[in-house]
Amino acid sequence: DLGNAYYVRVDGNKTKNLEMAIHCYLGALEIRSRHAFPRSHAGIQFNLGCVYQDTQQFPDALAAFATSIDIAESLRGEIDIGSGREEDKRKLAEEHNRTYRRIVEVCLEL
Repeated sequence: DLGNAYYVRVDGNKTKNLEMAIHCYLGALEIRSRHAFPRSHAGIQFNLGCVYQDTQQFPDALAAFATSIDIAESLRGEIDIGSGREEDKRKLAEEHNRTYRRIVEVCLEL
């Protein structure tokens, strides 16, 4: 949440705020690990990718978005087919559509 606050903060130095957002997101990734909290980790990677993209750190943005997508695909693969689970897969895909759009933008920049 602190990373999000710095990311959208309008007071102060914009560059410094974005640096602080990156710092906060990286710290959050240490606590919200991929294996213990995969959904949360994917969301933080997405946010980190957005800051990297906005600061034109495109290789880092690509890595963050790719990690987020990899986690999302892994989670989709774990959902059993049948008994309404297809709806869960669809919802998960919709949640991560923005990540796919962002990674395409970054690839075009690179």
